[in-house]
Amino acid sequence: MRGLRIRRVLERIAFKVSKYKRAIKVLVLSAIILVIVAIFAGQPIANAIQHRLLMHRFNNLSHDDFLYDFNYLMNALEENWPFFNLSISVNDVNVRELADNFRASLSDTTTSIDGAHGFLDLLRKNFIWPIDNLGHLMAVWQYQSYFEQMDDIRWRASMGMAESIQFLYQILRPETAIFYETLRDAGGSTLLPLNTPMTTELAPVLEFNIIEEGEIAHISINRMIHFWDNRDAFNPLRMGYYERLFFDFHMETIDYSHLILDLRGNPGGIHFFFDWVMAGLYVTDETWFPAYIFFKGGDYSVEAIETFGDGVIGAAAQVGEPIDFLTNPLPYLDTSINFTYAFKSEYGILPRHMFDEDTHLEIFNGKIWMLVDEHTASSAEAVAAMFKYNNLATVVGEATRGILGTNYDPLSAILSLPNTGILVRFDVVYFTDTQGRPLQGYGVIPNYFNRSGMDAMETVLAMIAERED
Repeated sequence: MRGLRIRRVLERIAFKVSKYKRAIKVLVLSAIILVIVAIFAGQPIANAIQHRLLMHRFNNLSHDDFLYDFNYLMNALEENWPFFNLSISVNDVNVRELADNFRASLSDTTTSIDGAHGFLDLLRKNFIWPIDNLGHLMAVWQYQSYFEQMDDIRWRASMGMAESIQFLYQILRPETAIFYETLRDAGGSTLLPLNTPMTTELAPVLEFNIIEEGEIAHISINRMIHFWDNRDAFNPLRMGYYERLFFDFHMETIDYSHLILDLRGNPGGIHFFFDWVMAGLYVTDETWFPAYIFFKGGDYSVEAIETFGDGVIGAAAQVGEPIDFLTNPLPYLDTSINFTYAFKSEYGILPRHMFDEDTHLEIFNGKIWMLVDEHTASSAEAVAAMFKYNNLATVVGEATRGILGTNYDPLSAILSLPNTGILVRFDVVYFTDTQGRPLQGYGVIPNYFNRSGMDAMETVLAMIAERED
């Protein structure tokens, strides 16, 4: 009897389950759909909430936040940037005193700071500018530059260059994206202009001119492009375009007596452009400019050494074995900088026939003149130094800018400030000649300065006329 009752209960349960089976299936299916929707929609919602919180914080930064960012920058410079003492010698600026004055201004709550963009304005005006780009110390103030950096990361990833991407991880900070996105959305930079405008920025990369038929040719090299400019196509076609322009002019003027290479106003870039497109047709043998490179002991310096300490640091620049500069001191090296690492280095030009063995390439055998001025900077200075010290050209004009260095990651660090997201760039490598004299800071001194009342071109033409009289 008892078994019958149990069976009837089970039958009733089975009947009810059967009755609501369809409804249960609908509920289960609905639950599964809701879970799937939550999985896919939850992350964007979480991202939106996080972005909203970051925007709120970004729009409500305090004096303490700005002071923290500046101290963060100074700590990185103290550990990695080797130009403090050189700054005092070159431009009479004591970086540490400058920093103390700026800290005092940031600590004063009566100092008006118009958000993160206003902080960058003050940072550039009161700290970056007086140092005058020594050691490539500069703040990225145009939103286009940030998005170019992001394009660079994506391009490197597409090319499988994962090793170099790790040194750019800091520019992926969400604060950095917010800073430059808000700058873009505000209609561009409203900040102070560059203290030294590069007037050639929009000029053609190369300009060719015949000054005297059969005798004097002139090439303006207005900037050193990056090998990966227009990288959406990453085509060596861009490099090939300039190569063809130059080669045609080179062959047209191969028998001229004088060639004037004009680097005035050239703000630099990647010297590989010049080395590959032009320099190889001015030498018959490998030509090297020996140097030493020094590093302090900070994290950025260690990263640079681990990546490039025993190999190539850039186009045609080789790093040799470490040197013991303490046991065998260099006579002019400023050891108060507290260097931790040192290596032999060479920057060189390789003759073109090493790459084009099957092609007959004529070398220009006339007199080469090189024009420089105070706006000739960075890799353009490296070219001027190479040509001067190897007696490949007579350099005429004014002392160059004095920021010879590198923008090759990670020898040139890219730092993202944690609260504002501002990008700051600086070199961690310090170049000297073989005696320890700095190659940065003082600029390349020309063989001949401009004559009174004349610019560099007029001076060279006068010198040529005198040689031919």
